[in-house]
Amino acid sequence: MAKSAQRLFGAITLDGGFWRIECEAHVRSRLKRLFPQVNQRAGEVVMLSDNDENARELLWFTERFPMKVTPLKFMRLRAAGHIESENMVIELLAHRRQLEDFALAKPPRDYQREAVMLAMLKRGLLLADDPGIGKTVTAICGMSRHQHLPTLVVTLTHLTGQWMEKINEFAPNLNAHILKSGKPYDLLMGTKSSKKRWMTEPGLFPDEPDSGAHLPDVIISNYHKLHGWSDVLAGLARFVVFDEVQELRHTDSNKYAAARHIASKADLRLGLSATPIYNMGEE
Repeated sequence: MAKSAQRLFGAITLDGGFWRIECEAHVRSRLKRLFPQVNQRAGEVVMLSDNDENARELLWFTERFPMKVTPLKFMRLRAAGHIESENMVIELLAHRRQLEDFALAKPPRDYQREAVMLAMLKRGLLLADDPGIGKTVTAICGMSRHQHLPTLVVTLTHLTGQWMEKINEFAPNLNAHILKSGKPYDLLMGTKSSKKRWMTEPGLFPDEPDSGAHLPDVIISNYHKLHGWSDVLAGLARFVVFDEVQELRHTDSNKYAAARHIASKADLRLGLSATPIYNMGEE
C-alpha cells in the first residue's frame, strides 16, 4: 500500500530578517501563544524575527504541526547554532569554560569577564547586581572588542559624565562622545564647536572615503535624547548598553519605542540595573 502524503498545516518562508508563517487558524493561535513577541493581532500572516532560538522553536513546532519550510536547511543550521550556544552557556556557568581576556587598562575581575561572555553568547543580557559591584566595567569589556564598535551607552543625564570618566580610565584607547542635543547632528565632526575628528572603523561612510573623519567608538546619550536619534543610531550601534534600564519599564513611552528600535538592529544588548523593578503592582 502506498504511503499517504503527510498533511501540511501551512508554510514557513524566510523573508529578509523574518520568518513568514502562513498556516491554519487554529495552528496560528497556538503559534501566537508560543511566541508572545509576535503581533497578536496578525491576520493570516505571522512574522517572526530570524534568530537561532526562534528557528529552534519553530523547528520543534513543525514536529507537531508539519509545514513546508523554505529553506529548511537554513532553519536546521540556525537551530543547531542555538543548541551549541546553550551548551556553551552551561559550560560557562559551571565554570568549565575558560574565561576570555579583555584588553583593558585595568584588568577586569573574573565575574565581570564571565558576565560579558554570557552576554556575548546570548547576544543579550540583563545584569542586575548591587551598586558598586562593577557593572560599568562589564560593559566596557564588551566595548574592547572591535566588532562591537560603535557602542551606544544610554544612561541618566547626570551619569553621562561618569561613563565618560570610566571609559577613559579602563579603555583610554576608545574615543567617546556625549550627545549634546536631541536633534541629530553630524557625528563625524562632533558638535559644530568641536575640532576633533573621531577615528574608528574606516569605510563606515563610503561617501567620504578620503575625509579621515569617522564616528566615535562610544556614543553616550541620556534617555530623553534617544527618541530624536533613534533612526540615526538604529543599525549603526552594534553594541547597546542601557544603564539604569528600569527607565524603560513603561512600554508606551517614546524612549521605550526608540530603545527597542535601536536594540533590534544591534548585535549585542546589555541592560544594567541595581533595581530592575520598583515593586509596583503593574510590574
